[in-house]
Amino acid sequence: MIGVINPSLSITDRELVGVFISASMEGHTPFVGPGKEWEKSLPKLTNIAAYSFLHLAKSVTKNDVAAMRKGLKLAS
Repeated sequence: MIGVINPSLSITDRELVGVFISASMEGHTPFVGPGKEWEKSLPKLTNIAAYSFLHLAKSVTKNDVAAMRKGLKLAS
């Protein structure tokens, strides 16, 4: 899907962004899983995640990914 949303990224960069998104979603489990403190906020957190991941997929460039790989600060 990232390639459909942002075809300017290389296959490798698409995979890196996908791994980041997957890892970020998995990281929510300890906070919003069944019986967790934030479970009732799951619909709102899902909306925030969807918004932010879609924005990332649409706007990230190959230069952003390269800077991330090198550990450099992104230009503001």
